[in-house]
Amino acid sequence: MNILSTKTTALFGAAVLALSFAACGGESGTGGDDNTELSSSSIGVNDPGSSSEIKSSSSSNIMTVSGTFTDERDNKEYKWVEIGTQTWMAENLNHIPETGNSWCYKDDDSNCDTYGRLYDWGTAMEDCPDGWHLPSSEEWNTLVNFVGSSTAGTKLKSKTGWIDNGNGLIAGTDDYGFNALPGGYRSGNDGSFSSVGSSGLWWTATESESSSDYAQRRNTRSDFTDMSNGMGNFGKISGYSVRCVKD
Repeated sequence: MNILSTKTTALFGAAVLALSFAACGGESGTGGDDNTELSSSSIGVNDPGSSSEIKSSSSSNIMTVSGTFTDERDNKEYKWVEIGTQTWMAENLNHIPETGNSWCYKDDDSNCDTYGRLYDWGTAMEDCPDGWHLPSSEEWNTLVNFVGSSTAGTKLKSKTGWIDNGNGLIAGTDDYGFNALPGGYRSGNDGSFSSVGSSGLWWTATESESSSDYAQRRNTRSDFTDMSNGMGNFGKISGYSVRCVKD
C-alpha cells in the first residue's frame, strides 16, 4: 500500500470538509482565510519524521500537499511538494557526496545554503537520497505539462531571489510551492561560475541520443516564462543544480 497516497487522500477529504465549513461561516460566522492551512499530520516519505500539510495558495487557489523529510546521510531537512501525480523536492539538493564532483557557487558555502550544490552529471545521477532519484526528461515533461508548458517557468519560479539579467524580469508566482531557485551554473570548460540570481539549470537523467558526452537539462531564466529543455555547451562535466523526484 502507498502510505503517502492513502494518507494524502484522507487529508484532501478533510481539506474539502474544512473548506465547505469555512465557506458557510461555521459556528462563529467568520469566512475562511485565502491562505488557510487546512491540516497537518505525520506521513511517511521514506523517513519516520516526515510531516505534511495541505495548503491553498491565495494567488492561484491551487491546493497542494507539502511537507518535509530528513536525509539520513547528513540529517539535512528538505521540503517536498506533490504536483499532479509526482512528489518533488521543493528545494535544490545540498548533499556533499563521498565521491564525484560538486561545488558551491564561487566556492562560497553560503551559496550552497541558499541555492544547493552544483553537480556534474555523473554525480547527480548517484546522489539523490534513498527513495528519490534524478528525474528523467520525461518526468520533467510531466511536471511542465501539468502546470502549463508555456508558463511553467513563471509558475514554478520562487517569488523572490530572481534579478533582472538585462532583458527584463518576469516575476515568479510559485503557484505550486516548487520554489525554483536561480542557482546559476559552473562551466565545464574553464570551471568559472555564472548566472546566479538570473538562471536556474537542473540536470535530467536523460542522456543525449547523439553523444554520450551530453545529457539533457532543464532551465529557466529571470526573463523566461517557460521551462526549456537543452544540452548545454560543455556536456556532463558542467555543474548544474539537482531536484530529486520520489521513486
